Amino acid sequence: MLAVPVLLYSFGVVKWRVEELRKVDRDTRKMMHMQRGLHPRSFVPSLYFSRHRGGRELLRLECMRRRVVLGLALKILKSSDPVLRMVKSHENAGAGAFILVSALSWQPTCRPTT
Repeated sequence: MLAVPVLLYSFGVVKWRVEELRKVDRDTRKMMHMQRGLHPRSFVPSLYFSRHRGGRELLRLECMRRRVVLGLALKILKSSDPVLRMVKSHENAGAGAFILVSALSWQPTCRPTT
């Protein structure tokens, strides 16, 4: 909950594993339960629904990471900025690059909440 803004900035720099992001989501739900902001037997997917559908509109970190990485990859590919062209050549070289690789391996498992 409080870590989301910090994590959003790190998604294009740090190679996060899906398990780590799911653990942060679990810890957020645990903290909400401990602070009595969440019923112990509540339906977990409803937390991620929008408010007009009866949810809490929490952000699923795994989906946020995919959105940020896809947006960053598109920006790198379409930009004519010399620095971003240098980043693109580094990403195409493949040594330590992960933005384009993870954007290409994206699978639409995160459904948008309406």
